[in-house]
Amino acid sequence: MNKNDVFIKITEELKKVNVKCKCGHSINITNKYKRLICNVCGKMVYLDKEEEKKNEFRNKLRRMLRNG
Repeated sequence: MNKNDVFIKITEELKKVNVKCKCGHSINITNKYKRLICNVCGKMVYLDKEEEKKNEFRNKLRRMLRNG
């Protein structure tokens, strides 16, 4: 395996975890929680679109319960 093959493999793996925020900023999500806060706009960005809707609802509900 030469350097070019390794570079191609790493690039393909990074494409799987690269997500665009609603503001247009591109983020690599590599943590176990599959979400990060965007550095530009401060919104939560999820790796999976289906999980995004579920987790977004849960997080909003938690915030509402905490804040009253």
